[in-house]
Amino acid sequence: MDTASNGKEALELCKDNTYDLVLLDLMMPVLDGMGFLKEAKLSVNSPKTRIVVMSNLSGGNEVKEALSLGAHRHAVKSDLGPADVMDIVNKELSSAD
Repeated sequence: MDTASNGKEALELCKDNTYDLVLLDLMMPVLDGMGFLKEAKLSVNSPKTRIVVMSNLSGGNEVKEALSLGAHRHAVKSDLGPADVMDIVNKELSSAD
């Protein structure tokens, strides 16, 4: 498991590694989540990588754009507890098979 403090770091990690799942916030410094999604289409090593946007932005436009750019799911962070996050992770990882 790796973590990144901004979108640019996350993009660099995805260029150098293969991940089954990426948990992505839309509001990040340096490169935001939408920028990451636009760039990641070109650089994610594995086409099976699942991307879950976890953001407090729940407006229709941001969610629709994120999904159109390759995110597989959106979840509102403030609505989730640790068990909910684990449920999402497990569902997405089982979907990747």
